Amino acid sequence: MRIPYIPLAVAIGAISATPSLATPTVKPVAHKPISFVNDVIPVLTRAGCNQGICHGAAVGKAGFKLSLRGYAPEIDYNAIVRLAKGRRINLARPEQSMFLRKPLLDMPHIGGKALERGSAEYTILTRWLAAGAPPADMQDAHVVSLRVTPPVQSLAPKANLQLRVDAVFSDGSTRNVTHWTRFVTNDETVATALPDGKVTVTGVGQTAIMIGYQDKVAVARVLVPFPNKTDAQTYSRLPRANYIDTLVYSKLAALRLPPSQSATDLEYLRRITLDLTGTLPAPEEARAFLANHDVKKRERLVDALMARPAFIDFWAYKWSDLLRVNRGTLKDKGMWAYYSFIHDSVRDNKTWDVMSREVLTAKGNTFLDGPTNYFRTALKPEELAENVAQGFMGIRVQCAKCHNHPLEKWTQNEYYGMANIFARTKFKADLGIYVNDEMTVYNTASGDLIQPRLGRAIAPKPLGGPILALDSSRERRAFFAEWLTRPDNWYFTHAIVNRVWAHFMGKGLVEPVDDLRETNPASNPELFDALTSDFVKHKFDLRHLMRQIVASRAYQTSSGSVPQNVADDKYYSHFLVRRMTAEALLDALSQVTGKSEEFPGMPAGYRALQLPDTHVKSDFMDILGRPARVITCECERSREPNMAQALLFINGELLNRKVSAQDGLVDRLLKAGKSDAETLDELYWVAFGRPPSVAEREGNLKILRKILITPTTNAKPEQKSAFEQTRRKSFEDLLWVLVNSKEFLFNH
Repeated sequence: MRIPYIPLAVAIGAISATPSLATPTVKPVAHKPISFVNDVIPVLTRAGCNQGICHGAAVGKAGFKLSLRGYAPEIDYNAIVRLAKGRRINLARPEQSMFLRKPLLDMPHIGGKALERGSAEYTILTRWLAAGAPPADMQDAHVVSLRVTPPVQSLAPKANLQLRVDAVFSDGSTRNVTHWTRFVTNDETVATALPDGKVTVTGVGQTAIMIGYQDKVAVARVLVPFPNKTDAQTYSRLPRANYIDTLVYSKLAALRLPPSQSATDLEYLRRITLDLTGTLPAPEEARAFLANHDVKKRERLVDALMARPAFIDFWAYKWSDLLRVNRGTLKDKGMWAYYSFIHDSVRDNKTWDVMSREVLTAKGNTFLDGPTNYFRTALKPEELAENVAQGFMGIRVQCAKCHNHPLEKWTQNEYYGMANIFARTKFKADLGIYVNDEMTVYNTASGDLIQPRLGRAIAPKPLGGPILALDSSRERRAFFAEWLTRPDNWYFTHAIVNRVWAHFMGKGLVEPVDDLRETNPASNPELFDALTSDFVKHKFDLRHLMRQIVASRAYQTSSGSVPQNVADDKYYSHFLVRRMTAEALLDALSQVTGKSEEFPGMPAGYRALQLPDTHVKSDFMDILGRPARVITCECERSREPNMAQALLFINGELLNRKVSAQDGLVDRLLKAGKSDAETLDELYWVAFGRPPSVAEREGNLKILRKILITPTTNAKPEQKSAFEQTRRKSFEDLLWVLVNSKEFLFNH
């Protein structure tokens, strides 16, 4: 169950400068027996003994190993009481136990001093030892949830806040566990949190404080408005295209962030054409759009772009990244079958729930049935569970394979319950041998995955979903797919909405986009839920979702910032600039220079975004961060700059070849007899989708006049030839400059 969102309007009220800093008193309950799980384990966690840098490491430390953050109390009890021949404890004289003396530094301890005599922690451990070191009692009440106070708080700069955490137990009781809780801040540039739960504001913006106690997590959100003078009526007067704008403006108002002005028609045209089709608008298209005075021209442009083959190619390529279309794994026939399935699904506007079910329940021959290839990308149940969770639910569950997730609620048992869904998915080759690597995906009626720590199978259970009995005859993948694609499945619906939103807006409502967890809340939860509700209401129609986003004023805001919102990079007060993807950039260079790229084994004229997978050789795209499609993670695609990319543009063979190509753009313009001014204008229209400014035109023409001395009518042929070569070279240099500019390389 997810933590309910409390609207800021209700939670904030007046901004609190310095809320109460009274730290909750830490007192062990004297009349109640000490519980190994509910008392001893929290002490070890608080002291850091079971952390990854200490005895909670995979191999332990100094011969003593504990489970990470106490996820397996039975292992910890055995390690403390029974291993090392029981020498770690002394029940006759508890205070002489090595278990106590080392953290007190009465004995050498690599980890330093971790315990103080007379402290609450010391009292708990000595009482437990004095009671005979009783093991975990399975009848003890266990923690079912955490309650943090306050859950949401708006603070002034440099203010402090004391959080209180109460654990709710299975018997209905509650306990103040603030002292034993882990506090981690998602963004320390906004606020920091000390181990005692004291929060200190360090900057402006919004952040979440992750709260962990035992295997349960909760979140407190802190909002610190920017120091801008704003008028509430300013936001009420802003134009709105749909509900997206209302919710974006509400967040901006709470943070005192003014939005930038709207993008111009030509800025919007370039942006939307790149975002929907991965291509640049042609000069004639840009001129026509600028001259069009229809008030609905932007809306009609979106419809026209979605009707283009380039739209289908672009989104088929994008979903092929997510679904890992990779001939290295699938072989050529399998890759083409898989890619064709995805391409056809985009062409037919197949809804996301239907497409997902078809992939996750696929059976048959991998060369004939495209979606079956999804299961060739990961042959083990554990790998399939991890890929499905991250790809379709936005959950990074990998950490829970070895121990309970340190940042989320997922336990090791839940990991193996999820993995056991795929334990009966099998693969075979015809005639018992691999024939051209052709395989068949099928289901068996038996077989389970063993949870290694327990030595037994865990009943199949989707993350956050219902249990399927181990002896059930129901086909497990069908059971999972039916549950996954339900309209009320929070993770499935929000995961795809977040991916699509991030594509158009430059950053997800949750970042990273495939890391949805309670301890990583959305920057605008109300907007996130509204987008998802609308998506579900329209039956998982991806094109409807796209139309809603690009119609919003938030999407159509200028990328130019104003002084009051220049520091904003997550609340959408201005459009977030980002570099074009490797494939789109290569296609743009080919489009602008008029020289298409030739790909090995592909028909002439193929664009990079028409390629079925990323194994078609291209050093250019590899250097610019093209993903290999070997993992299910958005992080596999990189847009981070590096020196190799700079050299690729400054003196790369591909760019120089395209710019100076015979029958390329410059060559055609000069052969058409265009004047210097006409050629200059056309280069700007082709590269930027706009005419040069007055300063750009005059400045460039001035430079050209200095370089070019027009030969007289009686000049020698070689003089005329030299002039033409110099003129050609000058315009090639100008085109090179344009495509090396930020205006060309970035979507803005």
